[in-house]
Amino acid sequence: MNNWRLKADKIFLESDTWILATAIVVASVVRTNIAEPRGWFGYLQNLLIFGILLGPALVFVTKKAELDKRFNTRGYLSVWAVAFVLWPVLVINLFRQNISPVWPGDEMLEILIFLTLGAIAIELLLGLNQLLQKKWPRYGKLRQFSLEHAILLILSVWAIILSLMATSQLSQFYDAKPIAFNIDPVAVVQELPAFISITLQLFIAFLAGYFFYLVNHRYLIPHILKERGLLIYLISLAGTAVFCYPILGQLLLWLPLSQNVIPLIPSENFNAFDQINASVAFGIMFVSIPIILTIQWFQQNNQIITLEKQRAEAELAMLKQQINPHFFFNTLNSLYALSLKQSRQTPEVIMQLADLMRYAIYKGQNQAVSLREELAYIEDYIQLQQLRQHKDFDVRFETSIDDPEWQMPPLLLIVFVENAFKHGVEPAEGACFLHVDLTSTNKLLTFNCRNSVENADTESGGIGLENLQRRLDLLFPDRHELETSLEENVFAASLRIKK
Repeated sequence: MNNWRLKADKIFLESDTWILATAIVVASVVRTNIAEPRGWFGYLQNLLIFGILLGPALVFVTKKAELDKRFNTRGYLSVWAVAFVLWPVLVINLFRQNISPVWPGDEMLEILIFLTLGAIAIELLLGLNQLLQKKWPRYGKLRQFSLEHAILLILSVWAIILSLMATSQLSQFYDAKPIAFNIDPVAVVQELPAFISITLQLFIAFLAGYFFYLVNHRYLIPHILKERGLLIYLISLAGTAVFCYPILGQLLLWLPLSQNVIPLIPSENFNAFDQINASVAFGIMFVSIPIILTIQWFQQNNQIITLEKQRAEAELAMLKQQINPHFFFNTLNSLYALSLKQSRQTPEVIMQLADLMRYAIYKGQNQAVSLREELAYIEDYIQLQQLRQHKDFDVRFETSIDDPEWQMPPLLLIVFVENAFKHGVEPAEGACFLHVDLTSTNKLLTFNCRNSVENADTESGGIGLENLQRRLDLLFPDRHELETSLEENVFAASLRIKK
C-alpha cells in the first residue's frame, strides 16, 4: 500500500499530470453547465470526450522523464507533436464530420480547439519554467510564490480591471448606474487620480474579505484545529467572524466611495451589522477550509517524498563507499603477493588494476552507467583474477543482450563475481569453477552466477551481498528478485530486475 501511494504521489506531485487532468475536469464541468445533456450523464460524456482528446498528452506528461532518456531531441519532439498536435487535430476533424447529433458541432469544436490550445500553452509554460530554473538560479525563489501571494495578485488585478471599467465610464459609475465591460485608455489617462483612488479603495474592500481567509490559514487551522480539536475550532471561527465583520464593515463604510457612490460592503447598505455581511465572512472561512487543508497535505507530502529521497541517496552513497574498499583491499593483497614473487605479470596487473580503480572511482559515483560498461568492467576483473591465480579453473562468462546501452546502477553485478572468487576460487585446493551468464531483454535483466565451494560451511555472504541486497531494495523496490543457494558444494546466486 505504501509503495502504491508513493508511486501515485510521484505521478501527481512530481510530474505535471495533475495540471492537464484538472484542465479536463474543468472543461467538462463548464460544458455540462452550458449545453445539453446536463447532469452526471453529460458530465461523464464530456469527461470521456476530453479525455480522448488529451489522453496521449496525459501519457506524454506522465512519462516525460523516461521519453527524454529513450529518445534524442528529434524523437522527443516528434512524440510531443503527435501527443499535443496530430492526435488532437485528428479528434477535432472527426467531430467536424458530425459523428453524433448529440454533440452540437460548432459549440463542441470551439471547446475542443480551446482545450487543445490550452494544453499546448500549459506544456510550453511548464517547459519554460524548467528552463528558467536551470538557467536562472534566482528564479528558484519565485517557486516560493504561495497561495496567499497568488490571491493577493488576483485581487490586485481584479481591482485594477474594475477600476479601469469605472474610470472609462466615470459619470455612469458616480451615478451608481450599471457599467459595461469597456475600457477607454484615453479616459483613464484623463482621469488618472480617480483611477488610482478607485483602485486603492476596491483593493481595500477585497482585503477585508481576504482578512478572514488569512486568519483561518495562518492561525485557526494550524493552531486551533490541529492542537485543540474541531469543536474549539468551530467556536473560534464563529467568534472571529462575528467579532470582526462589523468592524471591517464600518471601516469600509468610511471610504469615500461608500459615502459618495455605493457602499463597499456585501449588503450594499449602510448597516455594518447586516446578516449578509456576516454570511459572507462565514462563507469565506468555510470555503477556504478544504483549500487550506489540501495545500497543507500537498506540502507535507512533498516534504515526506523529499526526505525519503534524500535518505535513500545518502544510504546509497554510504553503501557505495563500503563496496569500493572491499574490492580494492582484495586486489591489493593479490598484487602484494605477486610482487613478493617478483612475477613478470606484476606490471600488467598494476595497469589492469588502475583501469578498474578508474572505473570504480569515477563511474562508480554516477547514478547510472550503460550495461555495456558494467560488463566490460566485470570482464576486466575476471581477467585480472586469472592473471594472479596460479591455478587452472573453469571460467565461463556468457551474455545475451538486446540493448547494451540500457542504464543501470554502477558496481552492482560485480559483487557476485567478487564473492565467487573470495569464497570459491581463491581458497580452493582442487578443481574449481565459475560460471556467469547474463540475459537482458527489453523488459527483464537476468544475472546468474554459480561457483564451486570446497567447504560447505564457508560463509558465502559477507558485506558484499548484504550491501547488494540493501541497494536493490532502494533502487528497485518491488522490481527485483535475488535468490541464493548452497547445495552440494555449489553456491548459486540469481538476480532478476524488471526494467
